[in-house]
Amino acid sequence: MPTVTEEKPITVLVQDMMQAHQAARIRDGAPWSVLDGLAQKARFAAGRYNQTGANANSLADREAKARIRKVVEDAIAEFVRWRDMPRETIAREAAQAIAPAPRSAPTPEQAAHAFLEELGRRGIRLEIGSKNRLSVRPAHLLTDSDKTRLTTLRVPLAAAWLERNGVWVCE
Repeated sequence: MPTVTEEKPITVLVQDMMQAHQAARIRDGAPWSVLDGLAQKARFAAGRYNQTGANANSLADREAKARIRKVVEDAIAEFVRWRDMPRETIAREAAQAIAPAPRSAPTPEQAAHAFLEELGRRGIRLEIGSKNRLSVRPAHLLTDSDKTRLTTLRVPLAAAWLERNGVWVCE
């Protein structure tokens, strides 16, 4: 018959997490800001653990407690990783941990809104006709690059223009 191991109480997990956090934080070159932020997030989650519904039969309550427990356990794993990391790799890992996340490319809608603002700053007016037909005035201010972008972003530009100008179209 399989044996069931009892889960550690959340208070014990938090104590383990704080010990692992302190051990990781004293390492030379460890990214304190990242580690401290992770510890704060996990402590906040653990504080909500007992506030989560007390109904053990509720699936939502059990799932919420499992998510909170996972946050704390993930924090412990990260602190242990930093604590046990070889000295040679700690500087490289710390630089990666502190570096800002790479920015993703803008969506066509974001690009259309930005391009519409740029055209407005340059004194170029845009009007939308039926079937997303674009009219641009004065045309002599358009560059070849602008014309390419207008062609590429025609549909999102039309949607952005209609949204910005509060136009309702009945087709």
